[in-house]
Amino acid sequence: MAIASSNFTIMRFGEYADPTDLTTLPTSLREIPMTGESLGYQTQSIQSQNINSSRQILGTIQTGYEASGGLQIEMAPKTWDLLIQGALWADWQTTPVSEDDTDVTITAATRTIAFGSITPFDDVGTATDSIKEGQFFQLRAGSTDSIADGNVGVYQVEEVTDTATAIVKAVDGATPFSGDETAKNCCLKASMIRAPKDGSTDNMKRHVFLFEKEQSDLVPSTFTYFKGCYVNNMSLNAQSASLLTGSLDVMGSTSGIDTSTTVLTHDDALPFNGFNAVNHVKDVIVNGKNLNEVGGTNEQFIQGLDFSITNNLRGIKAIGHLANVDTAAGMLGVTGNINVFFANTAMYDLFINQTEFALSYCVLNSSGDGYVFSFPRVNISNDSMSAGGQDQDLVENMQFTAMYDNTDQGGGYSTSGYQTSVQIDRFLDDYSDVM
Repeated sequence: MAIASSNFTIMRFGEYADPTDLTTLPTSLREIPMTGESLGYQTQSIQSQNINSSRQILGTIQTGYEASGGLQIEMAPKTWDLLIQGALWADWQTTPVSEDDTDVTITAATRTIAFGSITPFDDVGTATDSIKEGQFFQLRAGSTDSIADGNVGVYQVEEVTDTATAIVKAVDGATPFSGDETAKNCCLKASMIRAPKDGSTDNMKRHVFLFEKEQSDLVPSTFTYFKGCYVNNMSLNAQSASLLTGSLDVMGSTSGIDTSTTVLTHDDALPFNGFNAVNHVKDVIVNGKNLNEVGGTNEQFIQGLDFSITNNLRGIKAIGHLANVDTAAGMLGVTGNINVFFANTAMYDLFINQTEFALSYCVLNSSGDGYVFSFPRVNISNDSMSAGGQDQDLVENMQFTAMYDNTDQGGGYSTSGYQTSVQIDRFLDDYSDVM
């Protein structure tokens, strides 16, 4: 008899085409990398409270069941983009802005960028395929007559002038451009997702998934299914000298097991090239000041940075149904931690004065693929530091809460607010296989 090993566990997932129809399963499942998993099937039951002289339980009655648990992950480009939609109950931009070899004109003195052949900006904020105020975008070198190396980088839109032109700032809030460009060649990458501003069908989107766990070392292979799964929690953790790790926890409706060797169509995992906190975390920005700038006036050495998004899901139960009849989203909680080696009082002053601020950090690999994680309105709820013993560095351990950015809070990205507590921008060479 063979005993299954975790080394041969294969996890796959797919999204339901219609989140209101969980009887029609996804047509194909994609393999998903993981460092561990805890997906399981839980039941709830009650027992009779009748008094009896044997003092023993006379029986139990099943009252409900659900699938729940999660995945432990390493962060990489593309791999988690569909599940990020599930965590935020929102969609990435319907059509990412991905233009290769387009012409651009840059005026460094006014921080202005203009495109001659495309109109990527949207000052109203309604177009799903346009770059909006507050959004980050990336300029890459073009194939011929390219922009200068000093103008390659990540920028944030500060103000949209017209559909082809915007005033921008660098990801670290500094003067963005190294010099002027006139109709030079570049590649433009932009795609954004924000926690929705309300529950309307135009803004809030349900994303429901099926997970499959295969034990491939058994004969025949065993497949366990977890159906009707919503993402309840998502976390991402950057620690010094470590990979970027995280977790995804789900709540589902039911589970089942099968030994059929051809149950659903299986797709290979996307190419995996994980991020690390050694040379991929480029900037950590607090109110437009780069704490990660070595030798800069704002320099702070950061030991760790993490955040978590919690949907506070609840299963809705009804008479005559064992499984949940629906899943509802509760209050969106966005919290995190910043651990900074104590060198000055800059961060502690924000805590003592309860000063709200904007926080973002950029993660890019050597190919230029990556993300900016942004929290436009943040408050430090706790800041602790103590000398715990001999030969230890003094570290500020700060817990923060990200809040809804509706108006200018004296530190947010804009005077009008971006109507979200969390924004994620992604820069990919090719968006086609993750949309």
